[in-house]
Amino acid sequence: MNYSIKNNILDIYSEERVGSVFKWSIMIKLELQHLYFKIFYQFKRLFCPSVAQNHIRKWEELDEVIRYAKFADEDSVLSKVKFNFLSHQIDLSNSPRNGKVYSVNDIVWDLELIAKSRSAYMFIRKSLFLPSVRTLQTIMSKVGNLDSRTYFRSIVSHLDERSRYCIVIFDEIYVKPSLLYSGGQLYGKAHDEPSELANTVLCIIVKFLFTNIKVISSLIPIYRLKSDFQTTCLKETLNLLHLSGALPFLFVCDNYRVNQQTLLKFQESENLSKGKKLISQAWPC
Repeated sequence: MNYSIKNNILDIYSEERVGSVFKWSIMIKLELQHLYFKIFYQFKRLFCPSVAQNHIRKWEELDEVIRYAKFADEDSVLSKVKFNFLSHQIDLSNSPRNGKVYSVNDIVWDLELIAKSRSAYMFIRKSLFLPSVRTLQTIMSKVGNLDSRTYFRSIVSHLDERSRYCIVIFDEIYVKPSLLYSGGQLYGKAHDEPSELANTVLCIIVKFLFTNIKVISSLIPIYRLKSDFQTTCLKETLNLLHLSGALPFLFVCDNYRVNQQTLLKFQESENLSKGKKLISQAWPC
């Protein structure tokens, strides 16, 4: 366990890291002669149930906060998700058959499940209160008609300033070259080489920190990925996020050669050379 003190803020953090991020950390701040704390498990904020109002009044409570942070793990985080899911299932059981209201998290989970296996979704639906396939298709058709800026603005408008910070994750996924005709459109051609079939798909994901919101921003069919094309796609994503009010501040990718070249282009770009960073303000305390 390590610690650091700066500007009346005591940071306590673990020696163990997950990638470049501390597994757990505690920020203790002195305000008006009172000590207030925040616990983080990687990027997710946790709340210690045994210490009320995040306010430390005695040393025993500080020991309890540190102990809670040390033994907090993914299971404790997931248990809250499971509890919320089960409690909502109970609420749905008491609502009218044709008047059930599903949350956004429910819809996201349902879409992920039906994407993996339609038959599994139909089987689970016999035991749980899940929307019909037709309902999910209706929702997806409405989402498909929204432009990207309107969609992201609808997300960001419900977030506070801190929750608007996000990371941009991008990766290349290999696919089997093929043509598909659906809904009057032909799919399978590469965007970088329109005359060729796509060998891979460039996936760009936006993850809002301190929230459960993760959005697939783009799925771009690629014939042969080059750094110039990938840089253009990422700049379009950053511009979209800025116009929507989001605050992107970090890229996450693997160490592939094209990704290295892309990040170098961002470092050498004219905007960054003039001192303009991905975000326009410092991280709020």
